[in-house]
Amino acid sequence: MKFRVERSELSDAVAWTARSLSSKAMVPILSGLLMEADSNGVRMSTYDLENSASVLARADVVDAGAAVVHGRLLTEIARTLPNAPVEVVLDGSRVVMTCGSTRMTLPVFNVEDFPSLPAMPDTIGSVEAATFASAVTPVAVAAGARGRRRSDESDANPVVRKGSLWRTARAVGWSFFGVRRTSGFEGDVAQPNPLNICVVGRGGRRVAPGPRVDGHQTPHGALAARREVYR
Repeated sequence: MKFRVERSELSDAVAWTARSLSSKAMVPILSGLLMEADSNGVRMSTYDLENSASVLARADVVDAGAAVVHGRLLTEIARTLPNAPVEVVLDGSRVVMTCGSTRMTLPVFNVEDFPSLPAMPDTIGSVEAATFASAVTPVAVAAGARGRRRSDESDANPVVRKGSLWRTARAVGWSFFGVRRTSGFEGDVAQPNPLNICVVGRGGRRVAPGPRVDGHQTPHGALAARREVYR
């Protein structure tokens, strides 16, 4: 694969397709951007099994072919390239990008591992970009305000731990003696207080210091080895 493309054309195409990439891809190939060069130009596509994007960029294609590179890395490189034509060449297991005096090398993924893009539905109409943007903008502002309001409500109602010292003592006692019922234990540890855990734990350590093995004191509770949980 070898093609030559204007820097602005490459940057816009890469930025558009990389927007659908997830920052936490389940597998590395889902963070990749597929470049397919043919007589029509260079098609760039991304697909993370949930969202897909594809755009055809104008380019002078010398050799047809395909390669998959890391999408976000390519986005950062395309953004910082100088304002000059970019030559992209697939050289074995890497893609070499040359722009003026700048030369970048990117590792490639296996093209066969890239998931098949979903079939696009039939076109049912068209609208001018400016008209569409003017219609979406008011709705997007309202949706954003609703999301911020939910976030503010969550911040205004923090989780309060109400575990008492007695409930914490019972939970810690279960770990030492293993005589707490399962339902009661789950209730005791539902909202533990870290300070109470420290106090009760130190007290329990003194009460049940542990058995002696060969005349030496072990660091762990003796009765923990003989637990019996009543269900």
